[in-house]
Amino acid sequence: HTVQYSYDNGGHWQTLAMDMPPLPDTNSLTLVLPTGASIRGSAPNAARIRVMATDGYNTTTALSAGFTVLNRAPQVTLAAPLAGSSYPAGNALPLSASAIDQEDGVLPDSAYQWSVDGQLLGDSPQRSAPGLGGGSHTAVITVTDSAAARAVVNANFTVLPLAIGESVTAPVVDGFCE
Repeated sequence: HTVQYSYDNGGHWQTLAMDMPPLPDTNSLTLVLPTGASIRGSAPNAARIRVMATDGYNTTTALSAGFTVLNRAPQVTLAAPLAGSSYPAGNALPLSASAIDQEDGVLPDSAYQWSVDGQLLGDSPQRSAPGLGGGSHTAVITVTDSAAARAVVNANFTVLPLAIGESVTAPVVDGFCE
């Protein structure tokens, strides 16, 4: 038996299982997808399951009635800033994320929206946050797919206070303004 899935009324087929042994005396089958496996969302009543069975000579196919698989939000990976990390003051903080969407694949830059402490910084997977003062901050990346499914990931981080390092020699006051 081969079990396939279509998200678009049979326009495209994804094989879910192959070489499944026949089950005696039953008209039902439960198929559990392995961890990490996923299927695309569908338009309303456009998803189908197709089962093909063969004995080596004859092949038969059964097609399910249409059903709906809901669209899922993108899967977002936040690379920077790292939650719980500390960063030196005085430098622009790099912001970096990536996302993949089961239905859309790679998403355009316009799908990304960055903010730090509620201040919008713009779109694109990579940006920077200039001028952050010392203290606790929160970076938020929001990624939205073409069907308006949205994923939000945030990271709390700290910017260290600006410090002046100790000098080995004391400054010399000579009376000139240079």
